[in-house]
Parts: sequence; C-alpha cells; structure tokens
Amino acid sequence: MDRLTAVVAKMRAGPLDEEIRAAEARVALANAQQERAKSSFDRLDTLFRQEAGSVSREDIDRAVEELKVAEETVKVRQKNCNCSPTPRRVPRT
Repeated sequence: MDRLTAVVAKMRAGPLDEEIRAAEARVALANAQQERAKSSFDRLDTLFRQEAGSVSREDIDRAVEELKVAEETVKVRQKNCNCSPTPRRVPRT
C-alpha cells in the first residue's frame, strides 16, 4: 500500500522541471524530423512530376511513408508531453 501511496503522491505532484524540458525537447525533435521529411517529400515530388525518370515511384513511396511516420511521431510526442505549467515537483538533491 505504501508503494501505491507514493505513486499517487507523485502523480499529484506533477512532473519535475527536467521531465518537462525532456518532453519538450522530444516534441521539438519530432517537429524537426517532420519538417525534414516534408521538405524531402516536396523535393522528390517536384522532381518526380517535372523530370520523368529522375525519381522512382519507390523513392516517392518511401518519402510518403517517412512523412506519415514523422507526423504520427509529432502527435504522440505532443500527447505524451504532459507539459502543463503546474503543478511541478521539486527535483531531489
């Protein structure tokens, strides 16, 4: 029962500042990866449409999948961020 009490107390106390910063960093990284995937897709798509044979359909399909994965990663990271400003626990020293 003491373990359950400790878990409940931790949940009520909220995340530590470093936990929040780490979650925010994961969201920022996911956003950067999404931007890179979108840029790559846009570049390949433009080449595919303008210069026949310069980009394979397989390359386009791969870029589409990478973009989808990146978009879903952003959603998951944002959902898991739990970056509410209050309450916060004080880090142990």
